[in-house]
Amino acid sequence: MTHCCIWNFKRQIKKTDIKRFLQYDARLYNKYERAIRTVVIYSGKIEEAISRLDIGSIIYNVEQVFLAKYDGDKIYKELNEKN
Repeated sequence: MTHCCIWNFKRQIKKTDIKRFLQYDARLYNKYERAIRTVVIYSGKIEEAISRLDIGSIIYNVEQVFLAKYDGDKIYKELNEKN
């Protein structure tokens, strides 16, 4: 089965975000009938967020990346040294 990957970039957290992501994914699945993979990339100082929604017969998970956990200057320097 071909996958569809959704990337979301967030600077703030709202309780309704994960519900909205679930609705997006359900609509995409309904239209394309493909597995959906949602990745949420958090910028700023966000270090944690809700990644799972359990509403009974539906359990929804998103993958998360927290940019605050990375040293951007260090990564930039390492990449420049490789060139």
